[in-house]
Amino acid sequence: MRSNTKEKIKKVAFSLFASNGYEATTMNQIAAGVGIKKPAIYTYFNGKEELFLSIYEELEKDYRSYMEKVLDTARNIEEIEQKLYYIFEQYILYFAQSKKVSAFWNRILFFPPASLKDKLYLKIFSNENYFKEEFKKIFQQGMNQGVIRKAPVEVMLLSYYSIREGFLLFSTLLNEKLKEQKIKFAWQDYWMGIKKR
Repeated sequence: MRSNTKEKIKKVAFSLFASNGYEATTMNQIAAGVGIKKPAIYTYFNGKEELFLSIYEELEKDYRSYMEKVLDTARNIEEIEQKLYYIFEQYILYFAQSKKVSAFWNRILFFPPASLKDKLYLKIFSNENYFKEEFKKIFQQGMNQGVIRKAPVEVMLLSYYSIREGFLLFSTLLNEKLKEQKIKFAWQDYWMGIKKR
């Protein structure tokens, strides 16, 4: 029963953090959503900060595990364009599958809790550096094969991240059918820009 209550607290808190943000979410709101008194939350968490970080760490672990599987699959794809497209598409679909997950991450990136900003950014960039190194290898491989035009890998990576994050933000406005079509269209335009002519 205790673990069920703890999970319910996290579920309600996650939903509120995603929709309202960290600062605008109160422990009273979380308790009301769970159907318990506010002091009962402190049986499981020392405070709002610990609760928030516990949710963040679970989401980060899920994201990392997902992306590691995507990269494992991508390693078996021969063509560089298909490899990069697969990673791009799977990233978009991961966040598109849950508006709450997407909203939670956007709030962390654009409106992080002031008291946790440095800690969260350190975790995010540390986690993302692992994937960044994998992407750099793929871009370099593409340049070595003469498939991608020669340019500094960091510049290629910056444009890759820019189109990926821009499309993800734009995709929140699209319905599901349009989303999958538009991923391909966005990718084709990006690929035309980086491929060797």
